[in-house]
Amino acid sequence: MKKRLFALAMAAVIALVVVPLALAAGNNHGTAANRPAKGKPFLAKGTVVSVDVPSGTLLVTVARGSHNMKPFRTDVTFTLATRAHIFARTIGPHGRVHLKRTTLDQVTPGSKVNINGRVGRDATGATVFLARHIVVKLAPVPTPTPTDTPSPSAAPAF
Repeated sequence: MKKRLFALAMAAVIALVVVPLALAAGNNHGTAANRPAKGKPFLAKGTVVSVDVPSGTLLVTVARGSHNMKPFRTDVTFTLATRAHIFARTIGPHGRVHLKRTTLDQVTPGSKVNINGRVGRDATGATVFLARHIVVKLAPVPTPTPTDTPSPSAAPAF
């Protein structure tokens, strides 16, 4: 009985000494010093000025936003993240709001947007806005108005 108790105590002591040493020697991806800078989160609300689908950017006139957006209440270029979610906000039957997944090429200038993402700096030190979640209230597409062209009338024959 004493041998079992002694062996169990020795195993506990070894575990208490070896485990912290193993954790200290491993890679420290969890520490703040070794993590890549992620930037600060932001929320921006505004109107789309232009859309550049090939480069994946939106130019938005920011009307309101979170604390991190206060210095940038002008036209801001947002770059879409690799896994950005874009939703079109529609009103369904019975007056309920529906979000339908959409793509950047369906976003039109004049649309109202809510953008969530992160603001940070790139390698050159320039401010970069990385959009991760975009909700778009699509602007109505203007319908062409019919022009009033006079129809040829039958001229009297002389």
